[in-house]
Amino acid sequence: MSIFVNIRFINRFSFPIKKAGLLLLFYVLCLPIIAQRKDIKTVSGDCENGDALVIYKNGDRYDGFFKDSLYEGQGMLRLKSKEYYEGAFSKGLYDGAGYLQLPNKDVYEGSFKAGLYDGNGTLTEYKGRTYTGSFLKGKMNGSGSISLPNGDKYIGSFKNDEIDGYGEYYSQGYLTNGLFRKSKLINGKIVNLETQEFVTFTKGKPDSSVENFPDSVSSGVRKLTIVNVIPKK
Repeated sequence: MSIFVNIRFINRFSFPIKKAGLLLLFYVLCLPIIAQRKDIKTVSGDCENGDALVIYKNGDRYDGFFKDSLYEGQGMLRLKSKEYYEGAFSKGLYDGAGYLQLPNKDVYEGSFKAGLYDGNGTLTEYKGRTYTGSFLKGKMNGSGSISLPNGDKYIGSFKNDEIDGYGEYYSQGYLTNGLFRKSKLINGKIVNLETQEFVTFTKGKPDSSVENFPDSVSSGVRKLTIVNVIPKK
Protein backbone atom coordinates (compact mmCIF):
# COMPACT_ATOMS: atom_id res chain seq x y z
CA MET A 1 0.00 0.00 0.00
CA SER A 2 1.36 3.39 -0.95
CA ILE A 3 2.16 5.84 1.80
CA PHE A 4 0.30 8.45 -0.25
CA VAL A 5 -3.06 6.65 0.02
CA ASN A 6 -5.83 8.64 1.75
CA ILE A 7 -3.68 11.70 2.43
CA ARG A 8 -5.82 14.74 3.17
CA PHE A 9 -4.60 18.22 2.24
CA ILE A 10 -6.08 21.65 3.05
CA ASN A 11 -7.85 23.06 0.00
CA ARG A 12 -6.04 26.27 -0.88
CA PHE A 13 -9.05 27.50 -2.93
CA SER A 14 -11.55 27.47 -0.02
CA PHE A 15 -13.39 30.64 0.98
CA PRO A 16 -11.51 32.93 3.43
CA ILE A 17 -13.78 32.06 6.37
CA LYS A 18 -13.19 28.34 5.79
CA LYS A 19 -9.45 28.99 5.56
CA ALA A 20 -9.52 30.80 8.89
CA GLY A 21 -11.40 27.95 10.53
CA LEU A 22 -8.95 25.36 9.20
CA LEU A 23 -6.00 27.48 10.26
CA LEU A 24 -7.39 27.74 13.79
CA LEU A 25 -8.01 23.99 13.84
CA PHE A 26 -4.44 23.39 12.66
CA TYR A 27 -2.98 25.44 15.54
CA VAL A 28 -5.26 23.84 18.13
CA LEU A 29 -4.52 20.28 17.04
CA CYS A 30 -0.96 20.43 15.78
CA LEU A 31 0.83 23.06 17.83
CA PRO A 32 1.54 20.59 20.68
CA ILE A 33 3.33 18.09 18.42
CA ILE A 34 5.20 20.85 16.59
CA ALA A 35 6.35 22.16 19.96
CA GLN A 36 7.71 18.69 20.78
CA ARG A 37 9.22 17.96 17.37
CA LYS A 38 11.20 20.88 15.99
CA ASP A 39 12.08 18.88 12.89
CA ILE A 40 8.53 18.81 11.47
CA LYS A 41 8.18 20.38 8.03
CA THR A 42 4.46 20.08 7.25
CA VAL A 43 1.36 18.54 8.81
CA SER A 44 -2.03 17.68 7.34
CA GLY A 45 -4.85 16.44 9.56
CA ASP A 46 -5.23 15.91 13.29
CA CYS A 47 -1.72 15.21 14.52
CA GLU A 48 -2.62 15.09 18.20
CA ASN A 49 -5.56 12.68 18.38
CA GLY A 50 -6.63 11.53 14.93
CA ASP A 51 -5.45 10.79 11.40
CA ALA A 52 -2.68 12.91 9.94
CA LEU A 53 0.19 13.05 7.50
CA VAL A 54 3.42 14.41 8.98
CA ILE A 55 6.45 15.21 6.83
CA TYR A 56 9.69 15.88 8.66
CA LYS A 57 12.49 18.15 7.53
CA ASN A 58 14.86 15.23 7.00
CA GLY A 59 12.38 13.54 4.61
CA ASP A 60 10.78 11.07 7.04
CA ARG A 61 7.01 10.61 6.61
CA TYR A 62 4.28 9.25 8.83
CA ASP A 63 0.75 8.70 7.59
CA GLY A 64 -1.64 7.30 10.16
CA PHE A 65 -3.26 7.73 13.55
CA PHE A 66 -2.02 9.74 16.51
CA LYS A 67 -2.90 9.61 20.19
CA ASP A 68 -1.49 12.21 22.58
CA SER A 69 0.84 13.29 19.74
CA LEU A 70 2.36 9.78 19.42
CA TYR A 71 1.96 7.20 16.67
CA GLU A 72 -0.93 4.95 17.70
CA GLY A 73 -3.08 2.41 15.92
CA GLN A 74 -2.59 1.83 12.19
CA GLY A 75 -0.05 3.82 10.25
CA MET A 76 2.75 3.91 7.68
CA LEU A 77 6.23 5.21 8.47
CA ARG A 78 8.80 5.79 5.75
CA LEU A 79 12.24 6.98 6.87
CA LYS A 80 14.95 8.71 4.89
CA SER A 81 17.21 5.76 5.73
CA LYS A 82 14.94 3.60 3.46
CA GLU A 83 13.34 1.86 6.43
CA TYR A 84 9.63 1.31 5.82
CA TYR A 85 6.98 0.09 8.25
CA GLU A 86 3.27 -0.47 7.79
CA GLY A 87 1.13 -1.78 10.61
CA ALA A 88 0.17 -1.19 14.22
CA PHE A 89 1.77 1.28 16.64
CA SER A 90 1.44 1.84 20.36
CA LYS A 91 2.89 4.86 22.16
CA GLY A 92 5.08 5.66 19.18
CA LEU A 93 6.56 2.14 18.81
CA TYR A 94 5.92 -0.74 16.43
CA ASP A 95 3.40 -2.83 18.36
CA GLY A 96 1.04 -5.46 16.97
CA ALA A 97 0.91 -6.92 13.48
CA GLY A 98 3.14 -5.21 10.96
CA TYR A 99 5.42 -5.30 7.92
CA LEU A 100 8.96 -3.91 8.19
CA GLN A 101 11.55 -3.45 5.46
CA LEU A 102 14.99 -2.46 6.73
CA PRO A 103 17.56 -0.33 4.88
CA ASN A 104 19.61 -3.47 4.08
CA LYS A 105 16.47 -4.91 2.39
CA ASP A 106 15.83 -7.50 5.10
CA VAL A 107 12.08 -7.94 5.62
CA TYR A 108 10.14 -8.90 8.74
CA GLU A 109 6.43 -9.60 8.74
CA GLY A 110 4.66 -10.59 11.91
CA SER A 111 4.07 -9.49 15.47
CA PHE A 112 5.84 -6.67 17.34
CA LYS A 113 5.80 -5.61 20.96
CA ALA A 114 7.31 -2.37 22.28
CA GLY A 115 9.33 -1.91 19.11
CA LEU A 116 10.79 -5.45 18.99
CA TYR A 117 9.98 -8.63 17.12
CA ASP A 118 7.72 -10.50 19.55
CA GLY A 119 5.30 -13.32 18.80
CA ASN A 120 5.09 -15.20 15.51
CA GLY A 121 6.71 -13.84 12.39
CA THR A 122 8.98 -14.35 9.40
CA LEU A 123 12.34 -12.62 8.98
CA THR A 124 13.79 -12.86 5.47
CA GLU A 125 17.31 -11.64 4.88
CA TYR A 126 18.14 -10.02 1.55
CA LYS A 127 20.85 -12.63 0.97
CA GLY A 128 18.34 -15.45 1.25
CA ARG A 129 18.33 -16.73 4.83
CA THR A 130 14.82 -17.05 6.30
CA TYR A 131 13.50 -17.71 9.79
CA THR A 132 9.84 -18.43 10.47
CA GLY A 133 8.64 -18.97 14.00
CA SER A 134 8.45 -17.47 17.45
CA PHE A 135 10.26 -14.36 18.69
CA LEU A 136 10.60 -12.96 22.19
CA LYS A 137 11.97 -9.47 22.90
CA GLY A 138 13.59 -9.22 19.50
CA LYS A 139 15.23 -12.66 19.40
CA MET A 140 14.37 -16.10 18.06
CA ASN A 141 12.80 -17.95 20.97
CA GLY A 142 10.57 -21.01 20.91
CA SER A 143 9.62 -23.19 17.94
CA GLY A 144 10.64 -22.25 14.43
CA SER A 145 12.52 -23.11 11.27
CA ILE A 146 15.48 -21.52 9.53
CA SER A 147 16.64 -22.11 5.96
CA LEU A 148 19.82 -21.09 4.14
CA PRO A 149 20.40 -20.32 0.44
CA ASN A 150 22.52 -23.49 0.10
CA GLY A 151 19.53 -25.65 1.06
CA ASP A 152 20.43 -26.26 4.72
CA LYS A 153 17.44 -26.21 7.03
CA TYR A 154 16.78 -26.54 10.75
CA ILE A 155 13.39 -27.22 12.33
CA GLY A 156 12.99 -27.18 16.09
CA SER A 157 13.61 -25.11 19.18
CA PHE A 158 15.46 -21.79 19.53
CA LYS A 159 16.65 -19.72 22.47
CA ASN A 160 18.12 -16.22 22.32
CA ASP A 161 18.86 -16.43 18.57
CA GLU A 162 20.52 -19.84 18.79
CA ILE A 163 19.49 -23.44 18.17
CA ASP A 164 18.64 -24.71 21.62
CA GLY A 165 16.43 -27.65 22.53
CA TYR A 166 15.22 -30.52 20.37
CA GLY A 167 15.32 -30.27 16.61
CA GLU A 168 16.45 -31.56 13.22
CA TYR A 169 19.11 -30.05 10.98
CA TYR A 170 19.38 -31.05 7.29
CA SER A 171 22.70 -30.34 5.56
CA GLN A 172 24.67 -31.80 2.62
CA GLY A 173 22.66 -35.03 2.58
CA TYR A 174 22.96 -35.50 6.34
CA LEU A 175 20.35 -35.32 9.07
CA THR A 176 21.39 -34.20 12.54
CA ASN A 177 18.70 -34.62 15.17
CA GLY A 178 18.51 -34.59 18.93
CA LEU A 179 19.13 -32.18 21.78
CA PHE A 180 21.08 -28.99 21.07
CA ARG A 181 22.60 -26.42 23.42
CA LYS A 182 23.82 -23.11 22.02
CA SER A 183 23.83 -24.48 18.47
CA LYS A 184 25.85 -27.59 19.36
CA LEU A 185 24.56 -31.18 19.28
CA ILE A 186 24.59 -32.62 22.81
CA ASN A 187 22.66 -35.87 22.57
CA GLY A 188 21.53 -37.28 19.23
CA LYS A 189 22.55 -38.68 15.86
CA ILE A 190 24.09 -37.58 12.58
CA VAL A 191 22.78 -39.79 9.78
CA ASN A 192 23.99 -40.11 6.18
CA LEU A 193 20.64 -40.12 4.39
CA GLU A 194 22.03 -42.03 1.41
CA THR A 195 23.89 -44.85 3.15
CA GLN A 196 22.03 -44.70 6.50
CA GLU A 197 25.42 -44.75 8.23
CA PHE A 198 25.22 -42.81 11.48
CA VAL A 199 27.19 -41.64 14.50
CA THR A 200 25.73 -41.03 17.93
CA PHE A 201 26.61 -38.05 20.12
CA THR A 202 26.46 -38.21 23.93
CA LYS A 203 27.20 -35.20 26.09
CA GLY A 204 28.53 -33.39 23.04
CA LYS A 205 30.98 -36.09 21.96
CA PRO A 206 30.70 -38.78 19.27
CA ASP A 207 30.78 -42.38 20.48
CA SER A 208 32.50 -43.64 17.31
CA SER A 209 34.70 -42.43 14.47
CA VAL A 210 33.42 -39.50 12.39
CA GLU A 211 36.09 -39.75 9.69
CA ASN A 212 33.51 -40.40 6.99
CA PHE A 213 31.48 -37.32 7.85
CA PRO A 214 32.12 -33.79 6.54
CA ASP A 215 33.83 -31.52 9.05
CA SER A 216 30.92 -29.07 9.03
CA VAL A 217 28.57 -31.89 10.04
CA SER A 218 30.71 -34.06 12.33
CA SER A 219 31.74 -31.08 14.46
CA GLY A 220 28.10 -30.40 15.25
CA VAL A 221 25.75 -27.82 13.86
CA ARG A 222 27.37 -24.49 13.12
CA LYS A 223 25.75 -21.38 14.48
CA LEU A 224 22.69 -20.28 12.56
CA THR A 225 21.93 -16.82 13.89
CA ILE A 226 20.11 -13.89 12.39
CA VAL A 227 21.41 -10.49 13.42
CA ASN A 228 18.42 -8.69 14.90
CA VAL A 229 17.92 -5.03 14.11
CA ILE A 230 15.87 -3.13 16.66
CA PRO A 231 13.28 -1.08 14.78
CA LYS A 232 13.32 2.66 15.24
CA LYS A 233 10.67 4.39 17.29
